[in-house]
Amino acid sequence: MKEIYSFLPDISASLRFLNDRGSRKKICLDIGVGKGENSKFLLDRGWSVKLIEKDLLKAENLLELIKKYGEKAEIIEKDFVNWDMKKNIFSLVLCTNVFHFIKKEYYAECFKKIINAISPGGIAIFSILTPNSLNKPEGFVNGLYLEEVKEFFKELDFLHSEVFETKSGQNIAFLTVFKPIGFLRRLLEKDFL
Repeated sequence: MKEIYSFLPDISASLRFLNDRGSRKKICLDIGVGKGENSKFLLDRGWSVKLIEKDLLKAENLLELIKKYGEKAEIIEKDFVNWDMKKNIFSLVLCTNVFHFIKKEYYAECFKKIINAISPGGIAIFSILTPNSLNKPEGFVNGLYLEEVKEFFKELDFLHSEVFETKSGQNIAFLTVFKPIGFLRRLLEKDFL
């Protein structure tokens, strides 16, 4: 069983994957920062991280990250649903345990934002509580099963996917997706065939 925030081994594997493919751009988007552990892990390894958090009062340790890492850690206090982001910027997008606080009517738009934010050759790490999870956190709105999440990311390549149970009884749908270098070409070919 995993702890709900223990995604660091998965992030480490993703960094190795990016390094093996010669990725030189070290820019991450961390959506719904929470305790900031994932961002700190990346900042310690020389990455620049853009952190999106709608409620800075609830996010722990963010001021410490800013003090320690300066310009490498940029915090944006905004709801991800309402944030307009640039396309193809981030070699890594983290969105762990955020979407179960978002209404389903915004899912398609938000998944599209994540896909658009990933630069070709980049990766997204995504997790969400499943609807059958026990011990749902305060503010829980919806969950998704793994197959539902995969449907939103169907245009990308799946590197890893699983459902696991945390020690507290929460079921997490987790996956890592890769946006291939020829992503745009592949979409165009699909549209014209």
